[in-house]
Amino acid sequence: MIAPIDGPRRRKHQAGVTAVEFGLIAWILVFSLVAIMEISRILYTWNSANEATRYGVRTAVVCPRGDASVVLKRMQTFLPGLTADKVSISYPAVDATPPVFTSVEITGLTIDSVFPMFDFPIPIPASRAVITAESFAGTANAGEFYSWLCDPTK
Repeated sequence: MIAPIDGPRRRKHQAGVTAVEFGLIAWILVFSLVAIMEISRILYTWNSANEATRYGVRTAVVCPRGDASVVLKRMQTFLPGLTADKVSISYPAVDATPPVFTSVEITGLTIDSVFPMFDFPIPIPASRAVITAESFAGTANAGEFYSWLCDPTK
């Protein structure tokens, strides 16, 4: 009868097994962590686009009509890489009867993946915000609380 291996001899036979098992599983752990970070970054950009449209439409309502550069500058506080070709602002007609609405929309926004194997831009869904056009006359009131939004130097 063969005696079972125990004590120091058993530990000698098992040396390195943990390292091999970790090597087989580690790539799954690393891939999962990077995937979680990538999905989080995409969701953060999507949320930032939604906040940028909300802030942009508030600026568009308060500031003079057609001053898209100020609206874009305010939106870039949330999305610094945002360009004018991805933003559309819709003002109500001047002779429209209330209630009228102003809207700002971001379309065509993409984010590049950090995974080298996925070398294509990931599209971010379009975001749109609509509110009542309070500044219907199209001129900013200097005494209004939010009139600082229209100052391009701030």
